Amino acid sequence: MDNNSGIVSLSGFAFQIKVFFYYLATLSGDQELGFEVLDDISISSLDEKYLNNKEDAFSTRIKTDNNYVVIQVKRSKIDKTNYVKIIYNWLLAKNEYSIREFILCTSEIFDNENIFFDSFEDIFKKISLSKNKSTALISKVKEIYKDDFEKFEKDCMYIQENFVKLDKFAVEDKINEKYGQLLFQTKNNPQLYELRLEELFKYIQFDLLDVIGQRKPYLCGLNRFHTYLENVIQRININDVELNYAIFKKDTPLFLEEIKNKREYKQLAFCKDDEKFISKHIMYGLYYQKYRILSLEADRSQRIVSIENRTFESFEDAVDILKEEGKDKPFFRLDKCKNSSNCYLNNDEAKFGVLIYMTREEEAERQLSWKEVENEQ
Repeated sequence: MDNNSGIVSLSGFAFQIKVFFYYLATLSGDQELGFEVLDDISISSLDEKYLNNKEDAFSTRIKTDNNYVVIQVKRSKIDKTNYVKIIYNWLLAKNEYSIREFILCTSEIFDNENIFFDSFEDIFKKISLSKNKSTALISKVKEIYKDDFEKFEKDCMYIQENFVKLDKFAVEDKINEKYGQLLFQTKNNPQLYELRLEELFKYIQFDLLDVIGQRKPYLCGLNRFHTYLENVIQRININDVELNYAIFKKDTPLFLEEIKNKREYKQLAFCKDDEKFISKHIMYGLYYQKYRILSLEADRSQRIVSIENRTFESFEDAVDILKEEGKDKPFFRLDKCKNSSNCYLNNDEAKFGVLIYMTREEEAERQLSWKEVENEQ
């Protein structure tokens, strides 16, 4: 089996979140995996570039019974200029939890068997002389030790004795080794595994970034992880695909200025000339378009035909009823169609989305119109 199957879809994500994702699949029993913000950093833009640039400010830990394993992730090479933040992170952890192992996980080669490049005395002096604000990482360490070098030295020696390095950590291969079985990877249907893997990763990342964006630690135990797994496997199967709409919406940029000349935009504007209203419905349309592409790729073209036939029939019925009632207006057409059933779709967002998709200029035979326009351009 191709060892890179499914991983291409994760290439744009932060290395440290991929490492966290890998360790989730290693959980057993009552173990719990945590991800937290340690340093005083801005958390208003938690994208892949920012996470990679600020990786020293985050820490991963595994709780087992009454002790912990702490994992510091470094995508870039470690040298004397940046290793001290790892030490600070681990000293903080050592004073908060019972730690049995300190793991350094890096994509680069780490030559040293010891994490300490400088003497304990030099590090302690740097901490003691620091004038940083109280929320800075070094200040938090300074507050713990104050002038107690003996305690500082003892903790540093403990870290050194329980230090484990995982350099050249091939996280993509590791993920495939663990998730291939969990997500039922097969040679016959690699696309199903790839889609499940990407959706599960986004699902977890969505929750993780939401929690740490509130400056809270993100915690996930085995039961919660299995709930994620089961949810994704149920929604993405050989018969159908149902992507999480909240995650899709967050991951999909929308620039209204670029689509103002499209027919679906103009038709929505006839219903309600309001950007928020139009944006919401355009996003539904993009969601259905993604669902449609995935379904066609999975050789489910007949299902798409059934969905769109049923949608067009509901539209015709809605127009007939509204004309009979003397209420045939654009907004009412859309609203009545949104309230019609479609047994071929499992969620409202896809049901609403096919309505928008079928108002496109390219839709020749079964084009929907919220307002009939003569000589439409």
